[in-house]
Amino acid sequence: MPKRVLSLVILAVLLSACSTSGSTPAPAAETAPPEAPPTVPVEAATAALPPPPTAAPDLAALDPCTLLDPASLEAALGEATTPSPGPGVCVFVGASGTQSVTLATLTGDTAKALFLDTIAQLQDNCSVSFSMQGDATPTAFPPEIQAMSGLSLAELIEAQEQVQREQCGFAPTPDQYQRLEGLGDAAYFQVLNLGFVQSGIVVIVRGDNYLSVTYAAPTIDPATARSIGESLAAEALTRLP
Repeated sequence: MPKRVLSLVILAVLLSACSTSGSTPAPAAETAPPEAPPTVPVEAATAALPPPPTAAPDLAALDPCTLLDPASLEAALGEATTPSPGPGVCVFVGASGTQSVTLATLTGDTAKALFLDTIAQLQDNCSVSFSMQGDATPTAFPPEIQAMSGLSLAELIEAQEQVQREQCGFAPTPDQYQRLEGLGDAAYFQVLNLGFVQSGIVVIVRGDNYLSVTYAAPTIDPATARSIGESLAAEALTRLP
């Protein structure tokens, strides 16, 4: 808290009347010496100061496995889960081995790069693939894609949707793709069919942070997948910095 120092300045102005011959000037009024300011014990002054602000935790250093409560996962999936952590991701596998929840977090330029890469692939051939090789050399974006790097994450979601609609003819039903309200700056739910497994993903962006929760099983009911993803994502969002 900035300290304010108040200064008291006393100005004495002496006015003398015009004197005539033989007159004596009026004596100046006596002024009392200024009172000393009250002293405050050092201990009391220190106690009155608010505590210094604490730095917000770094999302990149946060363990994603700590963002969901095991009890919430068990309630959502109907069985206990085992977490498997990785860089920026945690996979919670159900005891049956037939269903899972994957939570992923990204921030800053890394989060933007995910959307920029998706938009670039959609513009190229209206399909999206991801490499799990973390040490792969990033591919340079075309100039028109790189120009989008100044957009916010919420604006990049809008740009992604625009490419899907206008260039790829993406016209999903509400149970396949839907914007979600009340979660971060922007959020959506989407059903993904990878052939051997189906999944429903909830994506949320807030400021520079990206959060996704994906429910996967051999077959899924979109409404159930959305309910699971939305409730768990809302819980994880409250624990983000």
